[in-house]
Amino acid sequence: MLLGIYLVLPVLNGMNKMPMKEIGLMTVVILVFNSLLPTFQLECGIAFPIASIYVGYFFMGYLVLKAKDCSFMKGKTLIALVILVFTFILLVGDRYLSVVKGEKIGVDCSSYVSAFTVLQSAIVFWLLTKRAGCFDRFCAMWLIKRFNRCSLGIYIIHMLWINLIIKVLHINIMPYGILGIIPMGIIVFLLAWVTTEGMIRLPILRRYL
Repeated sequence: MLLGIYLVLPVLNGMNKMPMKEIGLMTVVILVFNSLLPTFQLECGIAFPIASIYVGYFFMGYLVLKAKDCSFMKGKTLIALVILVFTFILLVGDRYLSVVKGEKIGVDCSSYVSAFTVLQSAIVFWLLTKRAGCFDRFCAMWLIKRFNRCSLGIYIIHMLWINLIIKVLHINIMPYGILGIIPMGIIVFLLAWVTTEGMIRLPILRRYL
């Protein structure tokens, strides 16, 4: 998926020259095929060429950033917070039913392609743009800047550590439930971060990570 995004980046980088209406239509089409239909497990019998929701996130983030001060969004902070809490409850409830109870409700509420997750992401991003000054100061902190620099590498490398822990060390945390998942998640995150910090110091890898 990451390679796919890199392949379409030259096209996406030309968005500044595209009318907002065209970008909006492209975003809607991508999110309908890659998010809305999968969320409700619907099929339309049409093969869609862009099969990655990440492209939809890319377009959606651009639209939110450009439209953050539009008149339609003014005074809607409370509504956005209510929707944010609602989607969070859906996400937690879906994970609880599927992981703890082993039940499925027929609607995907919590995966990264879910329409509810997409909506939640858009709201969080929009709320952060409204506090751009505070957020910029937060992002200027040394530790946050280092994390931002390594975020792509962490995303790529973390699965390597998960596989090593499960398949090589034969450590199974699932019987411990949340008490095992949280500390293991922190350990994997830190290992991936340290690994990435080392890798970006190699000239041949620096430009890619």
